[in-house]
Amino acid sequence: MGLIKSNTYKSGPLEWPQDVALYFRESKASWMQARRILYQSMTGADIALLELNATYRELTRLGIDSYEISSEPGKPGDLIFMRKVSSPQIQSCAIEKVIPRLKVRPWEWLRTYRYTACKTHNGDSGAPLISAATGKVIGVHDIQA
Repeated sequence: MGLIKSNTYKSGPLEWPQDVALYFRESKASWMQARRILYQSMTGADIALLELNATYRELTRLGIDSYEISSEPGKPGDLIFMRKVSSPQIQSCAIEKVIPRLKVRPWEWLRTYRYTACKTHNGDSGAPLISAATGKVIGVHDIQA
C-alpha cells in the first residue's frame, strides 16, 4: 500500500492502474503502479491510501524498504526530515508549531505542522515528514501553515 495526499486524485474518475510517486527508505521518490484507492479523505487530513500492484515481497526483492507510520504525533521543537520529489536531497527542519485546526476553504485539517528551514516547491506535496528521533513518518507535507 502507498500513502499519499488525497487531493492528487480530486479531479474526477480515474482509469486504473495509475503511476504514482511514492517514498521509500534509502531512496528518493520512486514511481510505482497503484491498482486502486483503498481510502481517501479531505476531511481532517488530506490523505489517500493506495493498493499497489507490487506485493511487499516484490518490493523487498527490489531493495525497497518502506517507512513505518508513527503512532505518536510530532511536537514543537522536534527535528524532522522531508524527502521531496523535486530534489534527491533530504531536508531537515524543526516543528515550530502544531496548529490544531487549519481551515483552507472548503477543507479543514487537524494537527497541521508549521516547520522551519524546509524549502518547498510545487510538486513536493505528499512528501513524508519523518521524525529524526524515531525514523517513522509523522505526517505528509501539504501546505506550509
